Amino acid sequence: MNLDDKGVLVYKEVGNTYTSTHNYFVSNSNEVEFILGGKRHTVLATGQVHTHPSWNPTQTENPLGISGADINLANKYFDGIINILLVPTKQLFKVSVNGNGLAFPVERKW
Repeated sequence: MNLDDKGVLVYKEVGNTYTSTHNYFVSNSNEVEFILGGKRHTVLATGQVHTHPSWNPTQTENPLGISGADINLANKYFDGIINILLVPTKQLFKVSVNGNGLAFPVERKW
């Protein structure tokens, strides 16, 4: 795996559930730790994509259901931006978690 050319890490953790996930961020940094081939590696995370199972248009202020923890993470590490992959429809959204961005996610083309 080569992350120097904008590679992607995909986590599938036993500890992840429908309502919570485990992040690998090094304390107070947007570096991510992971283990590959028995060795610990650290890379700079320039963004992240979360998968969400559904869209709820009746929740007009936050139809993608972005959690408070994810909002904090986006503000702390990624300039207030989070990308959401809506699994059933395979739509990708870029969402600003500040202002009214949660209410108006922008669909991105693949």
